[in-house]
Amino acid sequence: SRAILACKSAMQLLKTNPISVLRSLNIIKYGADAWSLKLLCYTGQISTLDTDVVHCHYGKIADQFRVLRDILGLKQPWITTFYGSDVSHIPHQKGKYIYCELALACPKFLVMSEDMKRRVIALGFNPEKVFVHPVGIFPENYSFGERLNHQDPIRLATVARLVEKKGVDDLLCALAEVKNRTAREFICTIIGDGPLREPLYKLAHERNIDDIIKWTGFMRQEDMINVLSEADIYIQPSKTAANGDME
Repeated sequence: SRAILACKSAMQLLKTNPISVLRSLNIIKYGADAWSLKLLCYTGQISTLDTDVVHCHYGKIADQFRVLRDILGLKQPWITTFYGSDVSHIPHQKGKYIYCELALACPKFLVMSEDMKRRVIALGFNPEKVFVHPVGIFPENYSFGERLNHQDPIRLATVARLVEKKGVDDLLCALAEVKNRTAREFICTIIGDGPLREPLYKLAHERNIDDIIKWTGFMRQEDMINVLSEADIYIQPSKTAANGDME
């Protein structure tokens, strides 16, 4: 239970950093996270952190680390990478000032694109601390070749978690439109899984495109690379979800 874990954390911290026990229980400063013993548990788990740099992935994780760093008095430099929902859905839900303390505390922030950089700055971040750093790939894993054979069906492919912001529903509607407008054969492989799987299956059936869609579900990276290597065209739809979530 949390109480047992908190006791273990307290015993460990009393030997190495006793003041952090009192700090983690500061209800006035940290509220529910303190009286629920969450902070004490988390503090114990990272108290032996021995790294040159701490890299926090996602804004909410970074904001939690900001508190733990304060409690433990950690001195390592740290950076934060934003990925999408943490600067779209979460501020839409919690308010644009949710990261105001993080914006002041963390010295550097990485984002995926110029558009995301503009959105982060709009949340109150110092532009001089925000840098565009797209997620990288290993190009050597994706060999290029002349794949399109006019005798064979055109092979389309997309990779996406089946959630609203990925826009797979828009892709299905577009494919239905293409099917109605051309006699050229094609097939689209959709790689990925998610909570909208059944509604998307239903949409494909309603649009009469079951015959041109191949659903693979979750796929290991090496298998995914094989599928993409055989595709003629890669498609990557995207949109803003009703809850504000976006890439």
